[in-house]
Formats: sequence, C-alpha cells, structure tokens
Amino acid sequence: MRNGDILSGAVLAALGVFFIVEGQDLGLGRISNPGSGFMIFWVGWILTAMASAIVVAALRRSDNSTLRALWAGANWRKVGYVVLIMAIYAWALPGLGFIAATLVLLLVLFKTVEPQSWRVALIGSAASTAAAWLLFAKALGTQLPAGAFGLG
Repeated sequence: MRNGDILSGAVLAALGVFFIVEGQDLGLGRISNPGSGFMIFWVGWILTAMASAIVVAALRRSDNSTLRALWAGANWRKVGYVVLIMAIYAWALPGLGFIAATLVLLLVLFKTVEPQSWRVALIGSAASTAAAWLLFAKALGTQLPAGAFGLG
C-alpha cells in the first residue's frame, strides 16, 4: 500500500493547499472577528499537515502490500449492519430527537457489534450521548433536533 499512501497523501496535500489559497482569497479576518475564509484556511493547513505525514510515513516504509491485504479479515456483515443502523438513525433522528435517537443508536451498537455487558453498554451510551450533547449543544451552540420528546 506504500504507493497508494503516497498518491493519496499527495492528492490530499494538494487539496489542502487549495483550501489554504481559497481561504486567503475569501479573507481571513482576525481571530476575534473571523472572515469567511478563516475556517477553510485552517482546515487546509491541518489537511496538508496530516497528508504530508501520510506521505512521509509511506516513504519511510519499505513494504509494498496490496489493497487486498489491507482489507483481509474485514467482517463485511458488520460493516453492512452498521451502515444500516446509521441509516435508521438518520431517519429516526428528527422524530425522536438527538438525545433519544443517539442513546438508542449507541446502545444498539454497544450490544450488537462487539457485544458488551449491559452495564458497559448503558453507561457507555449514556456518557457518550451526554458528551456529544454538551459539545454540540452547549459548547458549540449547535441546534439539535428535539423530536417528539422535546429533548435536544
């Protein structure tokens, strides 16, 4: 996969440089009063740095494994199952609201993908939902769907 990592890293680095240039063209503003290009500019820098790290790591590696070896042992049933559960989550989110839908989603995933005890599943899904709600609703001020229960 060395060649694939080098190619994908180079493409992502080029995309990051594009974001940097476009962000500057839109105007950066100041940190206290960011312009429309501020976020794009910094995302471009982060993307470029991460993509460059991928290229450097690939250049340091001597193996040249294939794409098939990368996916060996993947459990495609679980992948399909998680995609299906996420689609159901997206469908149920407006009706149930963020808190209820996310709590149920995580509980189902904790109990079915890599089965956990009920204690771990309940505490993990409640803690993860609470952390996501605090981050998005309180810290970032994002409006989350309240749903039929008015929780959000």
